[in-house]
Amino acid sequence: MLSIDTEGILWAWGDNRYGQLCCGALDEGESETQPVLVLPTTFDGSKGAYMEASSESTMVVTADSVL
Repeated sequence: MLSIDTEGILWAWGDNRYGQLCCGALDEGESETQPVLVLPTTFDGSKGAYMEASSESTMVVTADSVL
């Protein structure tokens, strides 16, 4: 699961079997039941504008239109 808050910050939680949560704090294969902040530095400081997640991947488009 993914969510972008009103400030454009990405939060992720759920199954991380393939490292798809983008959460450096989690090891691949761990699962997270609470939302975990995806650091803005992941996107060179840009805010998130759109996101999509599947069982094996995560895609984010930033406010700067970078995928």
